[in-house]
Amino acid sequence: MTDADLVGDRIYNPMVAPHKDEPAPLFRMLRDEEPVAYHPVLDAWLVTRYDTVRAVAADPERFSSRYSTPLHPELQQPEVAEVLAGAHPMGTNIVEADGEEHTGLRAVWQHALHGPRVNAFRPAMADIAGELIGAFTGDEADLVGEYAQPFVQSVIGTLLGIPREEWDLAYGYGMDLLDWANPLSPVEDKVAAARRFVESDAYFRALFEQRGRVPGEDIASLLVTSGVSFEDFLMILRTFYAAGIDTTRDAITSTIHSVLRNGLWPSVVADPSMIVAAVEETLRRDAPHRGLLRTTTTAVTLDGVDVPEGARLLLLYGSANRDERRFADPDAFLVTRSGLRGAEGHLGFGHGIHVCVGAHLARTEARVAVEALAQRLPALSLSGGFSPDYVGSFFFRGLARLPVTTG
Repeated sequence: MTDADLVGDRIYNPMVAPHKDEPAPLFRMLRDEEPVAYHPVLDAWLVTRYDTVRAVAADPERFSSRYSTPLHPELQQPEVAEVLAGAHPMGTNIVEADGEEHTGLRAVWQHALHGPRVNAFRPAMADIAGELIGAFTGDEADLVGEYAQPFVQSVIGTLLGIPREEWDLAYGYGMDLLDWANPLSPVEDKVAAARRFVESDAYFRALFEQRGRVPGEDIASLLVTSGVSFEDFLMILRTFYAAGIDTTRDAITSTIHSVLRNGLWPSVVADPSMIVAAVEETLRRDAPHRGLLRTTTTAVTLDGVDVPEGARLLLLYGSANRDERRFADPDAFLVTRSGLRGAEGHLGFGHGIHVCVGAHLARTEARVAVEALAQRLPALSLSGGFSPDYVGSFFFRGLARLPVTTG
């Protein structure tokens, strides 16, 4: 594989421009001309239309989730797989479980993230947000690095029971999982991430054993005392960090960016109930998760394209959520848009049995974070000359920075 294989207006690569910043033009072209398009580098078919993405996600019999992410040592280059051979085996990722296995794992996650637990933590979220806003110095701030990132890390770290001084460490271990699994990363970067990933086993083992001896009221303790294996504990905690930080951070910053860019901040300050609609429209327009894979269990025909058994499909939620066949004026940010939740709603959290189990937590975090800013900083505005720059990521779409003037 050469750099040329990964660059070009028609070769989807969210690691680099133009697709890391604005993939919408490519997605529109694919939806119109090649709605199920084979990607030779990823060895997967890109599925881009709303109805097709939704139908695939709703049909686990014909479209297995077993390899819905590249988080498998056997899918890696030999150099990476050799390092990962030294890691403790993890349990099955809920995102990749089918049938009864998925049902059992989902019950564990739902017990950890049930509504009353999340709702009870809402005042603590507001306190975290207020503390971070109070720490802003001067008249400017970066709402990614100084607000959304530490806010979500604090929420997840507190819920899990991770000591405050270890929040950055635990987050880094979660990112190592994604870094070695990224199919578009240089092999030397993947090897380095794999080494750190192996080293992190000892950290999670110590946490598992400590919670077994002295359980608390946190989710890590709940998992241990409920009898989950160390393998499942490893997978669940790493998934909390790998999937639960960046996605929510990006939803928060994208919501704020869209509201400010469209001149809606005074309206949100005057009527905080608008924040609910703003978050949902952001999840549609700027889906924080780029997409997940499915594997065909039989030969199928999708949008007129014959796809063989055993093929991988990359469901591109960001494209589906901008499909003009489902959403009128899809590129616009409209807080008055209806029908964003429910049977025909947006796919920002996926669809079907694998709809995001942390959706309620993520929505609550986003709403609290935006509400706190509206209450404390009514004159908030984008810094002059700001031009959006997005993080190069195979998995997520979010702003690298969000510089604002606070008053």
